[in-house]
Amino acid sequence: MTVTSDPLSFAGASTYETIPIGGGPSNFDSYAVNGSMIFRLSGVNKWFASYQGSSNSYDFPDRFHIAVSDDLINWTKVNNTQPLFTRGSAGEWDQGGIWFCEIIEHKDMLYLYYEGWGREGYVENRDQPYFSGRSCIGAASAKKSDFLKWCNIK
Repeated sequence: MTVTSDPLSFAGASTYETIPIGGGPSNFDSYAVNGSMIFRLSGVNKWFASYQGSSNSYDFPDRFHIAVSDDLINWTKVNNTQPLFTRGSAGEWDQGGIWFCEIIEHKDMLYLYYEGWGREGYVENRDQPYFSGRSCIGAASAKKSDFLKWCNIK
């Protein structure tokens, strides 16, 4: 992240590493951290960043997780070994990589939209990046209260 008072030139800008590789629960993100999307929830005085991580591939992640911040500069990965969201099981349409986790709040629900790669049916090695398949858009939902409990935020 870069912070500057002059966004046209970035002169004198300060750069911060916001969500580093590794150190996430079970070290699932030991190889790569990518694609963070920042959001807020009504009534919660925190910033949230959804991000994708992998322990074996730079650009074919298998899990989404969350980091939390009070100031948009210092971020802490949620210490929960239960995944926020993972790619589909073997044979499902999104059994390959997953990207771009966008979370939108509506009333007491959170809706997660993402890009998934894969195809239905058996794939010999679903960890092989970009096997014969395609990208599609997927969605999932959860109660806001369940998400905050998962984040250990009261």
